[in-house]
Amino acid sequence: MKKILALTLALVMILALAACGQSAAPAAAPAAEAPVEESAAPAEVTYGFLDETLGVESYAIGFRVGETELADTVSGAVKALVLN
Repeated sequence: MKKILALTLALVMILALAACGQSAAPAAAPAAEAPVEESAAPAEVTYGFLDETLGVESYAIGFRVGETELADTVSGAVKALVLN
């Protein structure tokens, strides 16, 4: 009974995934686009630095009780990353 139920559920999931990739209506033909000029120069891009702090993020990492050596190693690595 379990095998039949598992097979039925697997078949339902496969059919659901197959249906997700299909659209209900066929796609319309692409509209004719104006030709792009090849002599057009690319727009100049400028970058800048923000002078403001966006926020402080806090994270926590859990370890098993008694694994202080691993906790110290990871804490040292995180501190090195923060200082870098």
